Amino acid sequence: MCDTYENYIGRTIRNGRIRLGLNVNDVCYGICSVAVYSKIECGEYAGGIHVLRALCERIGINKDRCGTYLAQAEYDEMMDRLYILEDIRDGMTDRARERLACYEKMYKDIPLNRQYVSFMRGRLAELRGSDTEALEYYENAIHQTMPGYEKRERISCMTIYEAYMMFGVARIKRKLGDEAEAYKLYKLLLMYCMGSKVEKWNLVCIYPKTICEMTDIIGIDKVGIRGVNDMLEHCEKALNMLVDTSRLYYIRPILRNIISFKCRLGNNDDDIKDYKELLAAIEKLFHKYGHERELFEWYPYYVDCGFYCVNELIAERRNMRGMSIEELAGNIQSSRNVQRIVMGQVSPSYNTSKELLDRLGLKGVLRSDLIVGRGIAAYDTLDKIFDYIAMRKFEDAERLISQLRTMLYSNVEINNIVLEYLEIWLQMLKGETKASEAVQKLERLLPFKYSEIGKYKYFIKHERMILMVYIDCLCKMEKYEAIPDYDKMTLWITDELSKKQFASAVESLDMRYANWYGNAGRYEESDKIAEEGIGIEVECERMHCLNTLLYCRAWNDGERGNVSESDKELCRCAYEIAKLKKQNARMELYCKWLEKQ
Repeated sequence: MCDTYENYIGRTIRNGRIRLGLNVNDVCYGICSVAVYSKIECGEYAGGIHVLRALCERIGINKDRCGTYLAQAEYDEMMDRLYILEDIRDGMTDRARERLACYEKMYKDIPLNRQYVSFMRGRLAELRGSDTEALEYYENAIHQTMPGYEKRERISCMTIYEAYMMFGVARIKRKLGDEAEAYKLYKLLLMYCMGSKVEKWNLVCIYPKTICEMTDIIGIDKVGIRGVNDMLEHCEKALNMLVDTSRLYYIRPILRNIISFKCRLGNNDDDIKDYKELLAAIEKLFHKYGHERELFEWYPYYVDCGFYCVNELIAERRNMRGMSIEELAGNIQSSRNVQRIVMGQVSPSYNTSKELLDRLGLKGVLRSDLIVGRGIAAYDTLDKIFDYIAMRKFEDAERLISQLRTMLYSNVEINNIVLEYLEIWLQMLKGETKASEAVQKLERLLPFKYSEIGKYKYFIKHERMILMVYIDCLCKMEKYEAIPDYDKMTLWITDELSKKQFASAVESLDMRYANWYGNAGRYEESDKIAEEGIGIEVECERMHCLNTLLYCRAWNDGERGNVSESDKELCRCAYEIAKLKKQNARMELYCKWLEKQ
């Protein structure tokens, strides 16, 4: 097997499989043949995006690890899936059925596509009240890739979507009166969660939902004391997982269950006071922003939708570098083919996309989630670095950056850029580098001039991160006039759906711009961005930036001297979220603001 950056996806999948103690058939069964899978591991075959993402999920790897830039045809198909889901979510079932019929005719008849179609039909039947028909579709969907799943004593690996098909089967079986079979499926899912070594980003989509729906079947008042203790422990673990991933999936039922279980155990009011206050704050916030139902009621919305069209990236980067079609084509492609690619008229193969991106200085970007690592340990290490920096444990972060350097391919430019960015950022946070010096160092890491922001639509993930710290430095220097307008930084956000697609990027931008504009006295602009950010965080059930955005909204009114009761409620909610996340400095800040009002 080749140990090169070109094969890092195959190597990552292989390492993940071995780490979990799985054989090849466990991972690829129902997704692709053993022969195809072996070629993917060995780097002899790139694999389609559906297959790669499903394989990554089976071994518990975040799907973004296999890339977010899709060829035109793959991008169009993924968007068609997303439009169907949005129609179902918005209650536009007739249009969803029409789109689904078109999807089935247009795209390849492969197991993963048949599974998707059957899954969607199951939901549409369920919404019509045809539970028996819905059950047939859900079971057909999961049998496409996991035949005989219901007879298994344990599940060694599965995708998030396979889990949600099982949820659908269990939900309908319970509605039809077969609670014993539904409980069996939930227990199977719980055993998977408990015995799994998958990444937390995957597990958080499954574990909280499993616990809540399993509790509904068991009944809090019916279970014995031992069962109460067991389920309470699961609820608390699920809550900790939400904190660890900054998610809000099923947080309301989890908190209600914790309170009820603690009451069953005879805990006094002091033991459940914090949970009650957090629940009240979350419920008020969700009600205020019209978010009444659980986002993951039947499908893991906005988990697998942050993708871009590689044709558009190639076209834009060609213009950025001032390359002609002939220069980009070089000796590797015909000029006519490259022209058609940049015009979006043809869908390039993986190898063609990779070759063109390499020539554009984007080596490794096609199959990259920020870095190109030799294995899953590199991505785990990067996650820990960000955690340590957030906790201001700078020495630990420095130690891990040194370790990360040995886990990355040094001949991939984006790896070296990310490492240098981390070091500059850390030096600035520690006070070892002045903001003015950091600005100069950061701009050298970008392929365009800072003054050119607004000319380009697509920034690579590491470029967005560099820009955020760059603008943080400008704020420290109080050069607010040098900050580019928000609209120039968000050209890739074209509609409401794209805000939810790229929620992780949007939330970070909104938090920073709301703060920057507020500090500069541009309160109306700050209010607008903070409101948008809160709305996205609530709708996508995230809390990475939520308490900061809530406080920003209240703080602006405080600076204008017109604090309302609603502002105080927002700040109280910010305090409760900060307390949940153990952000003591922020808790103190919010308390002081409330005391002043």
